[in-house]
Amino acid sequence: MPTALTNRAPQDLAAVLSTLIAVDWPTMWSPPRPGEQLTSWCARYGWTPQPSDRELAVAAADGARFSFYATPGGTWAPVTLISHVAWEIEADAPAENNAVLAHAAQVWPDFLNAARGVLGEPAWSGAWNSPGFPGFPDTAHAYWPTPDFRMREQDPHRMAYWRPADPTLPTLVLTVNVAFTASRPQEPGGAGLTLSVFSPSAGHENNDGS
Repeated sequence: MPTALTNRAPQDLAAVLSTLIAVDWPTMWSPPRPGEQLTSWCARYGWTPQPSDRELAVAAADGARFSFYATPGGTWAPVTLISHVAWEIEADAPAENNAVLAHAAQVWPDFLNAARGVLGEPAWSGAWNSPGFPGFPDTAHAYWPTPDFRMREQDPHRMAYWRPADPTLPTLVLTVNVAFTASRPQEPGGAGLTLSVFSPSAGHENNDGS
């Protein structure tokens, strides 16, 4: 039977989003360095900092975790991506891979509806092979797969995104990512549902040509 690694519920994602839409976004892209200022900054949102030398992670009181990623090749800031894993499962054996995919497909609508309840309708939502799958953000390709990779790996397996009318606010992306493909059927795989928050500097979406 597949093993749940992160087993948070859709309502937990709704709570995460409700917190995020109320934060002081300019400070998210340039958080304070470790010390009293960082501790005080995190306390505004009920977070506990868990910094390393290169990047920041924070933990919320309800167990939610957020990772802050700087510009590729940089350290700490400016942050271009904030990531939160809402749900994650892995197979214990290759024979369970289909069950992993089925479970991911089962939970996706509930998490998507939870996000809709906070953010409204997404600008786009669909599967890895849906027409018009957006290739975005322009300057965040270190985090975003190419069309060839997506079609080959079926990853992201599901995606929805929200782009606010205010260009100073971030783009929010909800994905189901898979950690195995038809090219490696002999390996046990996994799937995770991730919320990615891209800074305004990460660019704008474009159709990737698929």
